[in-house]
Amino acid sequence: MMHEFLQHILRTLEVGAIFVVPAVVICIAALAVAFIVTKKRGRSFDWLRAAAILILCGWFVLTVYVTLLRGENMSSYYNFQLFLAWQEAWNRFTLQVWLNVLLNIALFIPLGVLPLVFRYAEKWYLMLATGFLTSLAIESIQLVTRRGMFDVDDLFTNTVGAMLGWGIVMAIRAIIRKGDGWKRRCLAFAAVPASVILSISSIFVVYALKPYGNFPDAPTRTAKIDRIDWRPAFTPSDTAETARVYKVGRLSQAESDSFAADFAAKQGIEFTETYYYDDFIMYVSRLTGDFLDLYQQNGTWSYKIGRDRFPTFDCEPTEVDRDTLASLLAEYGVVIPPEATFEYEPRGSMYNAIFDAALIQSGDDYYYGTVTCQLGVDGDTTLLQEISNSMVMMSPSEEVSVCSQSDALERLYAGHSFYGTRLEYYDGYIIEVVSCELELMADTKGYYQPVWRIEIMNGNEQFIDFVPAR
Repeated sequence: MMHEFLQHILRTLEVGAIFVVPAVVICIAALAVAFIVTKKRGRSFDWLRAAAILILCGWFVLTVYVTLLRGENMSSYYNFQLFLAWQEAWNRFTLQVWLNVLLNIALFIPLGVLPLVFRYAEKWYLMLATGFLTSLAIESIQLVTRRGMFDVDDLFTNTVGAMLGWGIVMAIRAIIRKGDGWKRRCLAFAAVPASVILSISSIFVVYALKPYGNFPDAPTRTAKIDRIDWRPAFTPSDTAETARVYKVGRLSQAESDSFAADFAAKQGIEFTETYYYDDFIMYVSRLTGDFLDLYQQNGTWSYKIGRDRFPTFDCEPTEVDRDTLASLLAEYGVVIPPEATFEYEPRGSMYNAIFDAALIQSGDDYYYGTVTCQLGVDGDTTLLQEISNSMVMMSPSEEVSVCSQSDALERLYAGHSFYGTRLEYYDGYIIEVVSCELELMADTKGYYQPVWRIEIMNGNEQFIDFVPAR
């Protein structure tokens, strides 16, 4: 099955073809007329230039559709932080976020044929200016018409794409024309796309060589919280510590599909629809109303049970005892260690029954995380409606050094926390730091790395933030 985002791209191109094909046909007709007139005058027809005009015509129509026509009206929005999209792609390192970056480069590659139509574009600096100004015009129109957002990252990637196409076209033309010094010119032109491809490839090589992954929610910019008056409720330690990194492992698509098939078989259902997203896969049974969300990053999952298949209990939600729930969860393949804590949490008219395992050892491995059972009420009957299994079995990887509590708080105060941008709403307030404790968080490669979990209070409002511990 294909990734949902790729399907979305293909659908967009398919609809865009409705506009492109007529435009190309009209362009071909105009070029045919030009060919006839040229032949009648006894001149040679420049087929290469004609092909370039045809490419530019199709590219222009498709670009207008993709950037200006397909979106709905939205509030004016802009981004002036250069490389924000690249930082987000690095943090999350998923197909969709990287395609958002790479497709913006690919979109402007056809503009690189411009030198075949206009001689001025043979000069690299004029081509650079053309690519930039074309992208600037599109971004400005998007902002004014509210058909998109003004994004400096798009300006950068579009311009890179135009120069990438220019370098390829100019190198190929140097090879075709030959002449004195053609090899030198070809190498000079080819250096442009080669440097772009090498730079982008190096990002993926560096990531592949990293022993651990990235935190998807790691900060992408420094929060502006200079006027917050921080009040720690404790004296932070200045001593650097050590903590373990644990391995869980990512699930491949094949492993995910196999897990879902086994899960469905145990429940006596069949998942008839599958939707592939970045970090999770959704398995759906429309017949029974069952939904399974499987997170490939660490193998955790969430299961919404079909309405006619709710397990029931003839008692109040808070009277459903621990052993009964643990036994029922075993039927879904969930093992609850005896040492796990258990509590009820009110949630409107429902309750969450939560099992929590904080590094419970089992042989050489450890249970870590929570299992949450959503309990609803129907008259005098309690219903198990949903299971969220965030409990994993981890194996120790290595012991690593982590920063001290004092260093962690300094990173928080400096605006370098995971959710620091949310704290910008409290800039100028007095904020109490209640606690700062080490916790484990999943990264993009299926490892759990240590982070500092910081609890802060603004009056009676609680806020949880995180700071990288390494």
